[in-house]
Amino acid sequence: MREIKLFNWKEPDPENPGKKKDVDLVELLKVLIYSRDPKKMFVGIDKHRFFGRLGKAFEESEKTRILKLEEADYSQLKKIVEEDVKGDWGMNKDINKAVEDFMDAKQ
Repeated sequence: MREIKLFNWKEPDPENPGKKKDVDLVELLKVLIYSRDPKKMFVGIDKHRFFGRLGKAFEESEKTRILKLEEADYSQLKKIVEEDVKGDWGMNKDINKAVEDFMDAKQ
């Protein structure tokens, strides 16, 4: 089991110009998943179950502020982060910290 403590930072809200909204690691991971190249997206019943477990973990993290992932699920999600994280996101200290917290999560 990997546990990552979540923290919020402010980002511009595209739905409300001039306003900011709270964002966290879970939101960042969702952006990576939803923007993934369809050719690289996982398919099949095992991956369907993976995303089902991931959805539950994301939902639970909203209450606890800790993202808890089983080792196999963490490994799958880590692959997505390693392959798809945007390089220029490293210039944002909050995003950089969230990504590093995820990558450095201990068992």
